[in-house]
Amino acid sequence: MKEIGLVLLCCFLFSCDEGGLRKKPVATGKYGEIYVIVDDDLLTKNLKQALNAALQRPQLFYGGEEPYFKLVYLSPNQAKGSLVYEGTTLILTRSGVNSGIRKILPEKVDSAVTLRKREGVHTFLKQNVWATQQSVLFILGDHPDSLANYISLRNEQLLGKVLEMERKEAIGRMTLNPDEKLRKEISQKHAIDVRVPISYHVASNSKINDNEGFIWLRNEGTDFDLNVVIHYQPYTDTSQFALQNLIARRDSVVKPYITGETKGSFMATDNQFPYYLQTVDFNGNFAREYTALWTLENDFMGGPYYSVTVHDEKNKRLITLEGFVYAPNEAKTRYLRELQGILYGVRF
Repeated sequence: MKEIGLVLLCCFLFSCDEGGLRKKPVATGKYGEIYVIVDDDLLTKNLKQALNAALQRPQLFYGGEEPYFKLVYLSPNQAKGSLVYEGTTLILTRSGVNSGIRKILPEKVDSAVTLRKREGVHTFLKQNVWATQQSVLFILGDHPDSLANYISLRNEQLLGKVLEMERKEAIGRMTLNPDEKLRKEISQKHAIDVRVPISYHVASNSKINDNEGFIWLRNEGTDFDLNVVIHYQPYTDTSQFALQNLIARRDSVVKPYITGETKGSFMATDNQFPYYLQTVDFNGNFAREYTALWTLENDFMGGPYYSVTVHDEKNKRLITLEGFVYAPNEAKTRYLRELQGILYGVRF
């Protein structure tokens, strides 16, 4: 029994397959932070400026307070131990046998790098290089100026790709060991599969009527309060996807459930700022997403929230999945990305 217990404990800390233990640990690191491993002779001022401009630009929907990513630069000699377990990683190196990073790469990945001897700059993506749930984007080129120019010309594509990589990582990590009791409770009432870590608890799990429901899950820490909100309604027509209608519906649904300590206070969207609606694919379903700021009316709390509304065509309903953060004096990006990992792991 002790041996079985030890194996189960190790499987919790490390990724396991049917044959038992795997050698690779699960990826670690903060969301919103990327390790950039660069050959010493490639990391020039121009290359660093190009990377910073692409990935450290401010997120406008936060009022410019936080960058999309914080970049942590490492040389091959610094990339050792747990530092290479970062979930989303960039590697900039020379192609072919002259790569200075070859000595830290696993054998199969090293072979992939040395075989790429093409002219100019090119990229490729590898999964699970040092850890499971890890994505590593290689950008190969033989001169720092050509690398900097390549990145500058494609900074939107690079940002989009890295955000996609991190979201995939977040989905894998946040849904890896879900609270099965909570999962079953929600599924039986709403026919929605929600996988959250055991640090979350149910704040509300209600049927509004036969066709509508409201779910609120919370993870309350010392310095943060992370929240997952899900509500749904029958689908009628495409006008429901208009931004003003999404916000109005959202505010009306959360108002009776999410209130402050002050009498008469309630949650609402802060309409002082412009918000941007984007059409996305949500696991094969049509969806629209936006990020906004929430406030407590008649109180003094607030923070960012992310919302994605999905057309559940099979069940003829609209499902809104939201994550909102309260973390005064703390960076919010990493918390929102964690919540997005949970939301994009929802199935129905």
